Amino acid sequence: MEANDFIKYCHTLLQIISIPMDISTLHSEQNIMILHNLQLEGFMDLSVRENGIMFSFGAGDKNVYLIKNTDKHLFDPPVYYNDGNPFLDSSSKLLLIRLAVWISKKSKNKISCKRYNFIKVRELFSTWIREDYYLFSALLLNTDLSSFVVENGFTEELTFIAPSPEVLDNILQSVDCKKESSEQKFSSNKVFEFDLSGAKVNIELAYSSDNPQTEIDKWLSILKSEELDKMKTRLSKKLTKDVFSQTDNVSKHDLVEQTNLLCGDLSIDKIIVDKGYITIIFLAPNVLPDYVINCQLNKRLSIIDYYLE
Repeated sequence: MEANDFIKYCHTLLQIISIPMDISTLHSEQNIMILHNLQLEGFMDLSVRENGIMFSFGAGDKNVYLIKNTDKHLFDPPVYYNDGNPFLDSSSKLLLIRLAVWISKKSKNKISCKRYNFIKVRELFSTWIREDYYLFSALLLNTDLSSFVVENGFTEELTFIAPSPEVLDNILQSVDCKKESSEQKFSSNKVFEFDLSGAKVNIELAYSSDNPQTEIDKWLSILKSEELDKMKTRLSKKLTKDVFSQTDNVSKHDLVEQTNLLCGDLSIDKIIVDKGYITIIFLAPNVLPDYVINCQLNKRLSIIDYYLE
């Protein structure tokens, strides 16, 4: 990616949350140092080592990446894992996608939806930034509208971010997107707090009941600690397999290691009780810091569906 394009896209993203960016002084810098010098709190941790620049995204991110010293003359150098194995050909694409995800968390003018006209989305957001082997997210940009879209690589859910509610509404109408976020979806549910495996957990009842306590108690009797641990292991295996399904030369040992890391990192954020099934919303702050994990289970605690958002 050319330096002018990278700087222009950074400027478009940052102005949405009113972070100034003096473009005139940036052309002599490498892409990662441009963002590092902006000192965006919570976005990226960076250190200069003998072998190059080591960096990660946010304090909770265990993934550490490397830009080698041998590539310091390149504006858009490739990215390596911290052990020196290749990761992505374009660091600019990775930096822009992660910057967009970081900004989307801070912006007040955003909506996530799964129902939209993707042809209209591509017409309106003509700049599409993605990496084939980076499965988590892609970025679509409209510099004229100062707006962008983050595409979830697992669920195909799109999150639209705009500088104002008016612009956001116009975009949603243009792409036939129905407004519905996780917060909106369950905002009217009754919320109860219960002790589950030694931790306080919010449980929401997604339907009307004369005796909500009884309905929730039925599920609590099923959600024993041992059964939850087994289910978390099954979920971690499925998610890990999804992540590495398009990656070559991944050993069985690597898959087991990543599964164990994810399983150990999973914690229950809340539980939504519906008729005949529940949705457990997990967080994995170290392994998947930018996502929540939704897992639907039947009364046998078999996984019906799972997705990230």
